[in-house]
Amino acid sequence: MSGGVKNIYVDNCNFLGTDVGLRFKSNRGRGGVVENIYISNINMINIPNEALIFNLYYGGKARGEETDQDDRKVEETIPAVTEETPVFRNIFIKNVTCKGAGRAAFFNGLPEMRIKNINMENIIVSNTKEGIILNEADEVSMKNIKIELLKDGANLKMQKVSNVTINGKNYSEIGAKGEELNF
Repeated sequence: MSGGVKNIYVDNCNFLGTDVGLRFKSNRGRGGVVENIYISNINMINIPNEALIFNLYYGGKARGEETDQDDRKVEETIPAVTEETPVFRNIFIKNVTCKGAGRAAFFNGLPEMRIKNINMENIIVSNTKEGIILNEADEVSMKNIKIELLKDGANLKMQKVSNVTINGKNYSEIGAKGEELNF
């Protein structure tokens, strides 16, 4: 991703038993801009991990996950934004169905460079162990999303996000304590 990826169209695809459905990943030090990603008309069956993943901590631990030798959480120092900071923005996902997944979707941005402008519409994920997780994201719009968990619990978890709209309801800021919701 260090050279950047722009204007990607993924349409009319079927995934059967792949380890992950659609994966976009990077990490600090790689740089590059990943933008204008359009995903539509996707059908998935039996995805053991994430149906959709956009992860800027690929191969590392996110803020709050680092521990010292005594297994205590360590506060991360947020680095400055440089040309080595990856950028993920303008992600449009619509008309996706998935039957069986480890997790419906995972968006994991950096504190210094959140994933920005995520639009999800008409998504149905059934028989999933976990729902959608949003971490370090800004300007998120979700409309007509249905997540059916295999067990009781929240099907949407948000932490360190801002400007989120879910079926017309706005959330201006959700901090480190996070919030769990159901669609």
